[in-house]
Amino acid sequence: SYDINNLFELDGLEISVLDSRVAPTNWEQLVQFARAEYEHLTIPDSVFTNTALSKESFEIAISDRALVLLKHLNDYMGDRAAGGNEGPIARQIIDDYFTGSNARFSGESPTNQNDFRAEMTFQDPENQQRDIFAHWHGKISRRYFRLHFEWPIASNETKIKILYLGPKITKR
Repeated sequence: SYDINNLFELDGLEISVLDSRVAPTNWEQLVQFARAEYEHLTIPDSVFTNTALSKESFEIAISDRALVLLKHLNDYMGDRAAGGNEGPIARQIIDDYFTGSNARFSGESPTNQNDFRAEMTFQDPENQQRDIFAHWHGKISRRYFRLHFEWPIASNETKIKILYLGPKITKR
């Protein structure tokens, strides 16, 4: 005998499939999972091969929070039209997560930008001749992790480049 969910609406089926996925158990699986889920993000292998992350033990709470932040960035890009025009979902994400005293995404202070410029500069995963200064980050309060990404996004871009996940760079 087998238990079978009787799903007859597409929304219910989609939720059931999403809930049945196996959660990541290491940093590489987290990146692979995010790549499969979020079509509007570019996440290079360097995110999980980075020594700052690879020496850190995997923790599901950090993974879950990173996935939430990545979803917000993916949803933002998914609601941008040609020329970079933001739709209502993108504007709401900016209002909810990029502004205010409890913003989940922010740029580093000018002092930290100067003091940690080299540490926050990453090779462009799509152009080895270009470096990206990525001081914008998503905040993960657990163990003071950060998720650095390219920001602002050029009007012709269709994806956000995720360049770092790991311990807070500006914490010495």
